[in-house]
Amino acid sequence: GAEELRPCKIAITYLRTWLLFDLVVVSSDYISIFFVSTQRGPALARMGRTLRTLRVMRSLRLLRLVKLSKILETLGDTITSEYVHVLLGMLKVTVIVLLLNH
Repeated sequence: GAEELRPCKIAITYLRTWLLFDLVVVSSDYISIFFVSTQRGPALARMGRTLRTLRVMRSLRLLRLVKLSKILETLGDTITSEYVHVLLGMLKVTVIVLLLNH
């Protein structure tokens, strides 16, 4: 497939694919912050299982790294220069560390 550069098409694709998942992940953070800040013990205990589930969903966000890794691998296969290949490897590790810490 061709690379899509039109912002409108990119936005529509995002709305159809990752928006709902991102909203669930972000809302789980806000929910956990709200319950911790209000110090509602019983309510927090009831929400424990839900918050654990939401944390697992947040972890699933790391699946995006698999797609990024495949793209970088494809790019690496097309490069013939060893110098550029080493730089790409360093960039790959840097991006992965940044995404994991984000």
